[in-house]
Amino acid sequence: MEVKSKYIKSEVGLIPEDWDCIEFGDIVDYIKGFAFKSVNYTQYGIRIIRVSDTIYDSIKQENPVYINSKLVYKYKKWVLQENDLIFSTVGSKPPMYDSLVGKVILVDAEYSGCLLNQNAVIIRSKGKKRYWQYLLLSNFRTKRYINFIEMIYRGNANQASITLQDLFRYKIPWPKKESEKEAIATALSDTDAFIQSLEKLIAKKRAIKLGVMQELLTGKRRLPGFVGKWTEKKLGQIGMFFKGRGISRADVLESGLRCVRYGEIYTCHNEYIKRFHSFISEQTAVGSQSIICGDILFAGSGETAEEIGKCVSYLDKDEAYAGGDIVVLRPNDTDSLFLGFLLNVPYVATQKAMLGQGDAVVHISAKNLADIEINLPLNRNEQKAIAQVIFNIDTEISSLESKLAKYHSIKQGMMQELLTGKIRLLTDPIEVTKEKSLV
Repeated sequence: MEVKSKYIKSEVGLIPEDWDCIEFGDIVDYIKGFAFKSVNYTQYGIRIIRVSDTIYDSIKQENPVYINSKLVYKYKKWVLQENDLIFSTVGSKPPMYDSLVGKVILVDAEYSGCLLNQNAVIIRSKGKKRYWQYLLLSNFRTKRYINFIEMIYRGNANQASITLQDLFRYKIPWPKKESEKEAIATALSDTDAFIQSLEKLIAKKRAIKLGVMQELLTGKRRLPGFVGKWTEKKLGQIGMFFKGRGISRADVLESGLRCVRYGEIYTCHNEYIKRFHSFISEQTAVGSQSIICGDILFAGSGETAEEIGKCVSYLDKDEAYAGGDIVVLRPNDTDSLFLGFLLNVPYVATQKAMLGQGDAVVHISAKNLADIEINLPLNRNEQKAIAQVIFNIDTEISSLESKLAKYHSIKQGMMQELLTGKIRLLTDPIEVTKEKSLV
């Protein structure tokens, strides 16, 4: 339940009169990570967690390093426990969050028993309760904390460091009642658990989509009612290619006629255009290349194999334009959505990467794209059916992503209200969580 409170001024703003404004260092104990030597790393044993093994809110599973488990008795002091907080003391300045100096991670059960390397610190609250740890973690997920890091870091943008002396001066609004600490931590933790469940579900759906694409777009699995061999064709045989025309950054407006710029093909879209991010005036449109429903738009340049020739299908009937360094394919009698999915699968992406020209930035021309070979069913109904199956999965993923964005926003609002005492939770934290985080 919410309770009305009187507020007092503090160094972090208005807080309830029965709260304290404390320094972070006053309520925690710490252990600096140990400087393990790389010559002692092994392929198996006890894992060592390095700063490079962490991102903004978790520990990566890729490329782990270990030491011989027989040596762990020497390093008991640096063994991580579930619910420990890990602070990185080196990294990048904000807003490069995954490499952020001062980023904070809550250790889950999977990494309990690992060892912490240098340039990171184990933090354990003196309250010795999980909800103290989670309440601290939540305070280090706020914009105010990021601003604090910007004030105390030393060095340059990519080689920044912080001292524990400075870090421990960070001020935290802190409820005096244990029941209130626990209520706030529970409300935020339950919302986080819901967000994590959505993230796992989205990851699962994406994996399903990739599997379905691999089977249906290669003919390994056929949909019911369709038979007959697939045919190999070059892209130049299924339609006409032409180039987009230059649209400079100065030409882009916040509203007007819709346009697509080549970089947006691999930064803003997947296999088809859902919404536009750039607009131009009617005057600029006169010198630009119009696109129509069914066109396939390729990025004419890129730096990685995924970017080179990345393409999207344009399915809208409204007027739109293609910027420079975009190659457009206008199919004759092939389903556009089907092509949008097919032309980004690995065996096609590999061909695009091999046909590209250049070093740091690789370019691919309409002539080279026309030589790309694909396998497809000639029956357009089968093309449409395959595209629809994949599109349905994609629609479900988009719905989940919108839901995830909504709950991230709800979580930020909750943190702002609960961590400053603007909303008080003193009893029945489970019921309050439902009301505040899952509406």
